[in-house]
Amino acid sequence: MEKVGLVWLHGLGDEPKSWTVMQQLLRPRFAAAGFDVEWAVPEAPYAPVSMQGKAILTSWFDWYHHPIAPNCQDDRRGTLLSVDAVLAAIEKMRVPKSRVVVGGFSQGGALALNVVFRSPQKLAGCAVMSGWLPLLKDDLLEEVRKKKRTAEDQKKKPKTPPKKKTAAERLEGFQKPVPEHPFRPANLTSPVFWGHGVNDDVVLHCVAEDAQKLLLDAGVPITAADYHIRHVSHPDEIDDLLDFLVKTFTRACAEEKPTNTPADDKAADDKAAAAETHAPAAPPPPPLSSSGATPPSDPPTVVPPTVPAPAPAASQGELNDTPMAVDHQPPTRAS
Repeated sequence: MEKVGLVWLHGLGDEPKSWTVMQQLLRPRFAAAGFDVEWAVPEAPYAPVSMQGKAILTSWFDWYHHPIAPNCQDDRRGTLLSVDAVLAAIEKMRVPKSRVVVGGFSQGGALALNVVFRSPQKLAGCAVMSGWLPLLKDDLLEEVRKKKRTAEDQKKKPKTPPKKKTAAERLEGFQKPVPEHPFRPANLTSPVFWGHGVNDDVVLHCVAEDAQKLLLDAGVPITAADYHIRHVSHPDEIDDLLDFLVKTFTRACAEEKPTNTPADDKAADDKAAAAETHAPAAPPPPPLSSSGATPPSDPPTVVPPTVPAPAPAASQGELNDTPMAVDHQPPTRAS
């Protein structure tokens, strides 16, 4: 069994135990595929949520708008603090980071994207169910521009003046410091699964379409699937998620298998040569006779086999005392 890891992040106002049924459904199917999955399902902190009139809910970051539509405001500070918390949870797992997939539903899926594309070490992949793409749009757009620009265009690029901080950003200096988790372009090779409901009225389907196109343009290998549902999970989506996870874990484990490099081959050759040098010398060939033929060797001595004396016949009582051998899918959840 290959050891792998899955971090799952719940949605706004939800809790980890809501996803235990999905764990129970997937665990035997992972085992059948040859994977021993270590799960981590952390709980979001309780915080006031603007969308809910500052009600105190479990929330990975503040949520300002309902529904989530294009160009919605993002909570940079709350998102990065939660990225820091999830990365700390990954550090505690007994699995190499290259074998860890981070996924989540709704707000949890939005956070999962930030964790995967900001992790100092490349993770195996990301799974998003009914999520969106906060904070990362500008970074991904810049990566798309880099792919299109030539070296000459980069030299002619005018210098842009530094962006002025907003009042909220200036206030951050008097609060808990925001951890530095910059966007890491090297992680764009991590595959992404994105499932979304075409009738989603919480995170609009057009938001998912725009995000998926942006990820594709930036070079991210993405598997996208739509379902005729609203802002919930669906059994077909769980099946597609399982297929993605099995393929992703298989690829991650295969990439970790040691391969022979030229240096390894040279070391093996040197070891073989050293073994030949210290091997015992072969015995010299027998001398030739005056006629040039090899003299015949003495015939081997034949020892007649020893014939054992016949055993005395057993009595009828002895024969009677001889023992005889005996052959002996997950419930539908809203964020």
